[in-house]
Amino acid sequence: MQMKMRMLGVIISLFVVILLTAIVLADPPTGADSVTKVTSSKRTNFNETVKTVPAEAGNVTELQINITKQTDHWQGYYGNISGTITLDNANNFTMYQWSGLADVGGNIFATEASSVTWTSIICANLSSNMSKDNCKGQGEECLNITEMENMFGMNPDDADGVDETFTSTKDITIDTVDLTNCPATNLYQNDSSQTTYWNETLLTVNDTETLIFAVNVEDDMFGFNYQSWDFQMIVGENEGAGKTYSFYVELV
Repeated sequence: MQMKMRMLGVIISLFVVILLTAIVLADPPTGADSVTKVTSSKRTNFNETVKTVPAEAGNVTELQINITKQTDHWQGYYGNISGTITLDNANNFTMYQWSGLADVGGNIFATEASSVTWTSIICANLSSNMSKDNCKGQGEECLNITEMENMFGMNPDDADGVDETFTSTKDITIDTVDLTNCPATNLYQNDSSQTTYWNETLLTVNDTETLIFAVNVEDDMFGFNYQSWDFQMIVGENEGAGKTYSFYVELV
């Protein structure tokens, strides 16, 4: 009997800081083979010692008050990628396998959607209306900024809203699809803002309500905490209400 053979893509194990669930398959990109919780950091407690100011009758005093508040709308993930390249048949029987991916590059995607039509990926549109500019074709079912922020309990004037976060634009290639001028931001490196590495772009699927967060794999690059990682990203969340994200990987 002639056995149909196929070369699977890179099988990936993502080691991330926060537990992820509902990993599904797509081709391309490919659903993560496994995701393992390594460590978990909690919210920073900014309730430090109360600052006091003396009062004296007859004085009028100008005060400059500064406060740091933890975001209610964003979850951060970071970690490393390891995996193998395998030659399997349609029943996942392995003829040969190569281990130890030393250098990785590509993209990681996070979305609440259970499946993604990758050939229909377009840049998210952060306009407030739902004109056909939001989609290629129909437009009436595509996401606008109001719907995006409603997903995460955001108000239009929130300082940490979607359009306040994705304030620049970047190009991204997904499989054979080239996207230009997508809403983007750069995550911090070594506890500081920068515009060179850790790019994250905001995408959607044409004529759907699907929102996708996409980040470039940096391969052992210094991240936000002075340690080396392969990826770091932020995704929307609604004040601790809990959301489930599916992670997809495309290595090049």
